[in-house]
Amino acid sequence: MHGYYWHYPRDLSWVGEATRVWVRVKRFDCCHPACRKATFSENFSTFLAPHAHRTGRLKTQQGQMGRYVGGGMGATLFNGQNTPSSADSVSRTVKALELPQHPTPRVLGVDDWAFRKGHHYGTVLVYLERKRVVDLLPDRTTASLKTWLEQHPGVEVVTRDCAPGRPGGRPLSPAAKSESSGQKVARAAEKTAHGSVEGIRATSESDPRDFQPSFTRVWWPNLHTP
Repeated sequence: MHGYYWHYPRDLSWVGEATRVWVRVKRFDCCHPACRKATFSENFSTFLAPHAHRTGRLKTQQGQMGRYVGGGMGATLFNGQNTPSSADSVSRTVKALELPQHPTPRVLGVDDWAFRKGHHYGTVLVYLERKRVVDLLPDRTTASLKTWLEQHPGVEVVTRDCAPGRPGGRPLSPAAKSESSGQKVARAAEKTAHGSVEGIRATSESDPRDFQPSFTRVWWPNLHTP
């Protein structure tokens, strides 16, 4: 043994107090002449990774919390428990998690999703019977979806949206192609405005003397009856 050093990683809070674990790490010499490393440190398996500043169980808790509530909210909850954490740290932990392995879905949903809205779009594949995301494709081309289906035999039903250009999608009619979303919005706004103008015109052309207010008879119980 060459020597030792002390390491103080963060751990889960205990009774609402921040906790650090004092770990005495042993260092060993290597006598092999071909070895590039002169010394080696002791390995603590899953409890503490090499050069880690937090224990394995704290990292696991941060990953589970960030998976369900996100990096910012997860860091807020940990800080409320007196376990110092940052949103970036929780987010990095979530990204490092291994993705769960799902069997090949029988019913596959295909839809668009945005890596960056308005700039880069891809394809999301959903296991509809279990309501789970199976995979994300880097683009929206037919070739990418075809390659994925060839690599995952067993899909019986494929559902997709009816957006133009959707891989495997049914071609739209000429009338649907000629009508853009902007035209739909313009027609709806015109219809709403036309109805409002007609209502204002009918109100302005009517005689004010013809206005008959309506009254409703309401009976109130006597609350002061002795």
